[in-house]
Amino acid sequence: MESIAISKFNTCSFVEQGAKKECEDVVFSELYQDGIIQAVFDGHSGSEVAKFCANNLIRTLDKFSSVYWNEKLYYVLLDLQSQIDNCCEFDDCSAGTTAVIVYIDKDFNIYVACIGDSRAMIVDTRSREIMKSKHEGSIQICDTMEHEFKKHDIKVITASDRYITRPHCYSGKIIPEYEYYTQVHGIKFNESETGYYADFHGLASMQPLRSIGDNEIEDMIRMPELYQWKLSRDDIDSCCLIMISDGFESNGAFTIDELAMFVSDPFKFLHDIASVINEDFLVKENTHSHDNSMDHLLTSDSIERLFDITAAHVKQDKQWMETLKTALKILRRYILAFKALLR
Repeated sequence: MESIAISKFNTCSFVEQGAKKECEDVVFSELYQDGIIQAVFDGHSGSEVAKFCANNLIRTLDKFSSVYWNEKLYYVLLDLQSQIDNCCEFDDCSAGTTAVIVYIDKDFNIYVACIGDSRAMIVDTRSREIMKSKHEGSIQICDTMEHEFKKHDIKVITASDRYITRPHCYSGKIIPEYEYYTQVHGIKFNESETGYYADFHGLASMQPLRSIGDNEIEDMIRMPELYQWKLSRDDIDSCCLIMISDGFESNGAFTIDELAMFVSDPFKFLHDIASVINEDFLVKENTHSHDNSMDHLLTSDSIERLFDITAAHVKQDKQWMETLKTALKILRRYILAFKALLR
């Protein structure tokens, strides 16, 4: 395949702090060797580990310059954990982070490493769906915990026909980490209003079930899942790489399929959400050079109006309130991403 100029690709990112005192997440993107390295570090219980990983990523990559990329990210993540273990700065630190790191080389080979519930996917902007593989061998998956899982007869899925990393959210289905913690370490999971908590020998910890840091939790899995993706030239011309933390999926804020639709056509997606709400929701029409069509752009005034409508209807109709609540979750999480795509 003809090499591609990595520098021609556009990238954008956004981080939503929410109600926390500080933003615990870090987004990283930098040209590296003959490609580009990108990462999302979703910190928890503090930002220290997420910032450490981002600040030391390139230096750690350089340590493994002779290792092929399909193994390099594995060693990098293990080494970052080792650095944290041996750094006195983290002796009394309970912070941790999940991570998804992606490297794209000049031939558009895509290497992905995941620890925890941060994810990566490739969206087909034509069909507005997660892109599917068209050729055998174009998706390769290696869970570095597979050998350990199989020792305990725990099933591991290492095949997929879509360019997306495995979900780690508990959705009623048993996933390897739950079975492993339960069978091997005798760890119990307690359900609460905000999710499932693992009781790590008295230390209550919400998902994720794999992470970097969290040094007070000895049983935490710190081994990554590795993916190698190959796209055809035609796929490259119509694809969009998405890297997200678990916040996008938590509490049913939106589905992965909704995310694919949004990235493919944010104007249409936001207009569709607005139309679900109420005719009173003000939508301003704007001409935008997207498929030569008239698109609908949500204005700041219309966002404020939406919340006013919500407050009024919450008191009137509980069923309508639930519909609004779902739509608002989606809308709130996308508004910053929407602005980023317009830069």
